[in-house]
Amino acid sequence: MPGGAKVACMSLARCPRVRTSARNIALTVGMSLAFSLSAADPKRLTGTYALSPASLIDPAPGEQKDTHLRLHLTGAAATDVYRALRSKPKRDECLDDGSLSKTQGEIMCTRHVKGDHECWFGIELKTRKVVAASVC
Repeated sequence: MPGGAKVACMSLARCPRVRTSARNIALTVGMSLAFSLSAADPKRLTGTYALSPASLIDPAPGEQKDTHLRLHLTGAAATDVYRALRSKPKRDECLDDGSLSKTQGEIMCTRHVKGDHECWFGIELKTRKVVAASVC
């Protein structure tokens, strides 16, 4: 070619760089589409949170106060989590008003007599372990 001009590849079979780039783009688009189709629709949360020490009741004076994230879910989020817990509902002995509670590990959810739901659980920030967030 005159002047050092380069010939463009006319097919993917002869251009490995283009073929690899095209494959990577196709893979990225395909994976993005698959993840977006399989992921649950995100929803807004209602409830409260607190950063707290490890002890739920009467922490020692020198105990670090921000080692745990405690979550209290209400509304649709609590209803969804209550329904997702596979344990059988049991009469809530703390409330003793006909409410039913489910626990799975350290997650606890309650369905109140009037039908509203609440859930409590915590996360130990250092280990990312799910921990209790309420006591009776």
